Amino acid sequence: MQAGLQIGPLTIEKELGSGAMGTVYLARHTDTGAKVAVKVMLAGLGTNPKAQARFEREADVLKQLRHPNVVRLVASGRYQGKPFYAMEFIEGESLDKILERRGKLSWQEVAEIGKQVCAALQHVHDKGILHRDLKPSNIMITSSGLAKLTDFGIAKDLDRTALTSANYTVGTAAYMSPEQCRGDSDIDHRTDLYSLGVMLFELIAGRRPFEADSPVQMLMKHLKAKPPRLSEFAPDVPAELDTLIDQLLEKKREHRPRDARTVGQTLERILQNYREGKSLAADAAKEVKSTSAEEDKSAARALLLTRERKPTKRRWTRKYKEKIFLGAGLSVLLLFIVGLVVYVLWPDPNKALREAIALYERGEAAFKAGRTNEAMSIWYDALRKLEIIAITDDQERASQAKEYRKRIESAILLNRLQGFLEGKENWEAVLRATETGSRAANQFRKDVERIWDQEFDNTEFAEQARQLLAKLEVPWLLSEVRRLADVQQPKTWKEARDKMDYLQKRYGQFPEYVEAKPELEKIHLRLDTHQYALDWLQRTKPRDVHSHPVIETALQALECEQGTDWNGAQERWAKIVSLRQTKTAPEEWRRYVRVSDLEGWILLAEAKLKALESK
Repeated sequence: MQAGLQIGPLTIEKELGSGAMGTVYLARHTDTGAKVAVKVMLAGLGTNPKAQARFEREADVLKQLRHPNVVRLVASGRYQGKPFYAMEFIEGESLDKILERRGKLSWQEVAEIGKQVCAALQHVHDKGILHRDLKPSNIMITSSGLAKLTDFGIAKDLDRTALTSANYTVGTAAYMSPEQCRGDSDIDHRTDLYSLGVMLFELIAGRRPFEADSPVQMLMKHLKAKPPRLSEFAPDVPAELDTLIDQLLEKKREHRPRDARTVGQTLERILQNYREGKSLAADAAKEVKSTSAEEDKSAARALLLTRERKPTKRRWTRKYKEKIFLGAGLSVLLLFIVGLVVYVLWPDPNKALREAIALYERGEAAFKAGRTNEAMSIWYDALRKLEIIAITDDQERASQAKEYRKRIESAILLNRLQGFLEGKENWEAVLRATETGSRAANQFRKDVERIWDQEFDNTEFAEQARQLLAKLEVPWLLSEVRRLADVQQPKTWKEARDKMDYLQKRYGQFPEYVEAKPELEKIHLRLDTHQYALDWLQRTKPRDVHSHPVIETALQALECEQGTDWNGAQERWAKIVSLRQTKTAPEEWRRYVRVSDLEGWILLAEAKLKALESK
């Protein structure tokens, strides 16, 4: 479909991607202006009744669902005989992309996301629908943190006849429940709970509970292998969350939680306990402080009553003075103890940040010592703490957390760049490697662009990465500029200028550029003067300038080149170059010794002569 095409109230803007069943386009609703995603069935499937029914069933499933955590259907119909449907366009990032970028997420983040996914699943299950393909790539996270369940392409409506035959295995192998792996025909909503357990495990641990070399091996592990405990890979997870995910991964569905609502409530309870635990020390300190204050008041009242019961004219005996001093001393001691307890139990607002910084410094020391794996492991723990501080803490601590997170991200980028560039002696080798289209090549291109972002300015590891790139790319760029600036290829002069501008903008402060700057300035001047001379020749009639011998000679040389009279052209260009040395210049040209207005012609002649001599 072309941009601008109208499908009912929808105007196609561009293609977003294509899959096995259809192509997805970005469109805009002409009435509301809202962005929508339009999925159109592939033309080649139009003659396949089963494929067409499955495509239309996905739209039928979405029609039944109305929930903030489920992608919403906007419209459906046919265009030129092909079925299509339009969904809300979700501006965000899928969980698999987030996981690829960050490695793993904190258990708190995963619990919050899991609550929303559970709410979506409960709504879906209440409608008698099974998703059957729950995985990170089918969960979109919006910029506001809202989770959206998408892709109901293989969802099963329990109230309708299944389009797949009995005992047919459907789903993505890494996330399939044992009953899906067996191809059971009587699966129920608990199959989605198993997939949810695999996904939660992966998000927190940074790896799936089962790993295999082939889909068949993966299916066998789902059927036979005992899953590891999450705490083996993420020791900081609460025991209750560790147990919950272990229950979700039970082989027998009757041993799993009752429904998605129960799982969501358990996640909320775990988070509530965590939030209450943060303020537990503060509450304890307040209680101690309040109790001590009441005790002080009671002691004071007792002293007052004792004093009032004393006879008015009673003499201050030594024993009575000792009691007064003993009471005062006990009060001071009690206040000291209370202060000490408050100091110990009162939550330190900077503690979390100090712990994160300490982790960063440990990782930095390991990274600089060449223990990269150890550094990355430590930094991932630091990133989890820093991300929580950046989101939940006050502005000053959040700003510090973001700064340290930026340092870690720049170190991760440096590590990936070093790995890709290892063994590549020059930029030509780098370019050849990037042309493979591999995942590593695509990631390298993204990392190169990101390392030059202003957010990484004045960051030590980003600077090291830029220096690493400069050592390889600057020499190649200089050689390209020299090649493109050849006067015999005027069509490449603009490209040469663009590369010089790129060099100055990106590497202007690097020693490699500073050393080559005088040469680049000369090349720039030569390109400008050559262009000026050629523009002048195009604007002026050649035979109208006979009165100027230098230009006349240049015109004759150009005419010789057009007639392939290379000797005649070489003789005339050499004559113009002789203006550099006034003693050898022709007698009739000596009045033109001041060559400031003819510099462009002389430079042109020098370049032409050099090119002809190489023929």
